[in-house]
Amino acid sequence: MVVQSHGGVIRALPALPAAWPDGSVRGIRCRGGLAVDLNWRAGALDTLTVRRLGGDPDRTVRVRYREHEAELTLNMGQRIRLGASLEATTDAEKATPPC
Repeated sequence: MVVQSHGGVIRALPALPAAWPDGSVRGIRCRGGLAVDLNWRAGALDTLTVRRLGGDPDRTVRVRYREHEAELTLNMGQRIRLGASLEATTDAEKATPPC
């Protein structure tokens, strides 16, 4: 499992299969009108991008990876890219609308 969205929390790589040490996924839909993109290397998160496609923009988005946790607020169409310790690697940007 590469993403779990449950109980108001998005968990990155909660149960990554050993057969997938390196990889990426794009556009995984999560509860609350969100989508995530993930990249990982050697079984560890490299980057995670969260986009708000719908839902309540006033609702805080909680993201967890291992012992790290981040709380984000994203307006409609915004995205933020996070590193392995869930620190922001870029400012929130206007996301490209889905096709």
